[in-house]
Amino acid sequence: MSRENHANSTENAGKGIGGGDGIGSVFQFPQFPDRGAVEDSSASASRLAPERLLTSPMFFTECLDALRRMGLVGEQKNALVLYLLGTSRLLPRPINAFVKGHSATGKNFLASKVLDLFPENSYVELTSASDKAWHYSADSFENKIVYVQEQNKASGSVHSVRLLISEGKLVRLTTVCQKGSDHHTTERFEAKGPIAALSTTTQDRLEVDDETRHLSLWMDDSPEQTRRILKSYVQQPEPLSAADVAAWRAVQELLAERTGIDIILPAWFDELAEAIVDAEHDVRLRRYFPAFCQACRAVALLRSFGQGKNADRLEVDFADFAIAHILFDSVVSESLHHEGDQTLDTAQCIRCLVAKTGEAARIQQVAEALGLPYKRAAERIQGAERAGLVQRTNDPEVRNIKRFVATSPQQLLLDPGALFPKLRLDAPCSFHHPLTGELVVYAPATTGAGKVVVPVPVARTKREDANKGEDERPAS
Repeated sequence: MSRENHANSTENAGKGIGGGDGIGSVFQFPQFPDRGAVEDSSASASRLAPERLLTSPMFFTECLDALRRMGLVGEQKNALVLYLLGTSRLLPRPINAFVKGHSATGKNFLASKVLDLFPENSYVELTSASDKAWHYSADSFENKIVYVQEQNKASGSVHSVRLLISEGKLVRLTTVCQKGSDHHTTERFEAKGPIAALSTTTQDRLEVDDETRHLSLWMDDSPEQTRRILKSYVQQPEPLSAADVAAWRAVQELLAERTGIDIILPAWFDELAEAIVDAEHDVRLRRYFPAFCQACRAVALLRSFGQGKNADRLEVDFADFAIAHILFDSVVSESLHHEGDQTLDTAQCIRCLVAKTGEAARIQQVAEALGLPYKRAAERIQGAERAGLVQRTNDPEVRNIKRFVATSPQQLLLDPGALFPKLRLDAPCSFHHPLTGELVVYAPATTGAGKVVVPVPVARTKREDANKGEDERPAS
């Protein structure tokens, strides 16, 4: 499905966030060349530019720089998570995610900018689809991103998406009358997956069968993010050229050549699984932990070009795990614990009351602060307690006044800094932080060095890196 023919996507994306005519007269996000011309440029371009991107130790920060120049403001972690989701379409069990947030937070803008880095034939963009359309699609969804804007009842049945995610295919048997006779036969139609499902929604919670199949990403609705967006309208970024856009799309074309490659997990991943169950048992982890493992595999696939690894078989290394941990640890935790904005508001209210009074908060205090009846405030606190954002400080007793303090959800995945010494690895591990570009080094315990963070100028662009000699580039 061509995005130019999609009336609901390109107009809004071109305007940027808020994109009204009055604002546009002051500032307009960079306009890109005709997609057809870019695709032609991508087809004729050499492999040199995408290979240089894939072999760069600063790949993720360069990706963020490209998105910034395309008009994206903030949302760095969410953007990289979506980029890895798109890359995981090449794996047997891709990652799936909902992007959640209030109206006007830029959910679809974020998704459209990330998809601009992918070839047009790598995704299908929908606003709605019937059941029959899914079943008669043949192989049109295989190893593709399926992007459903604004997941709701109007977007059609989601049962087909669930089956494509869980089973990797849809099978439909139908009776067909042969032409010119009354004889009926049964025909079998199969729609092939796997798919990487991406949807946006204003709802905090969808049906449980959908929630457990997707990770949840929440948009940044803070005043600081609003301020950054408003300031972006008077700052003209350096736009990406057609060649730059073609190079990023060619990156995914090179990765597609390794579709189906065997990417194995090291034996020490058993320790991760044990630690998660010990920290918190929740049956939803049976789907969320495999999603994290797929994120590790997606990172390994991206980094394999820069490390000269065997293209027939890859193994996730510690750096792949550490990068995936930086990007996905909070995503997995929030997908388990986040129960809506009211939950966060309640926890923040209790945090403020504790800071003000110096003692744990009572239900009546929370009710007065939020302007709610006592019973409603108690229900809110119970929800925050289930989410792991609030805990009771005194034991239940007859006529005992309940008191609460705000907490943070327990970290589910072992921190790389705590895990590395336990593994007793002989060689140090180094990689560039995907968000800051800093060089992070984990050294064996025998050296006494531990974790070392070496700052790297984030403003350095890929063109500056390209001008450096290979011997000057930092280790990956």
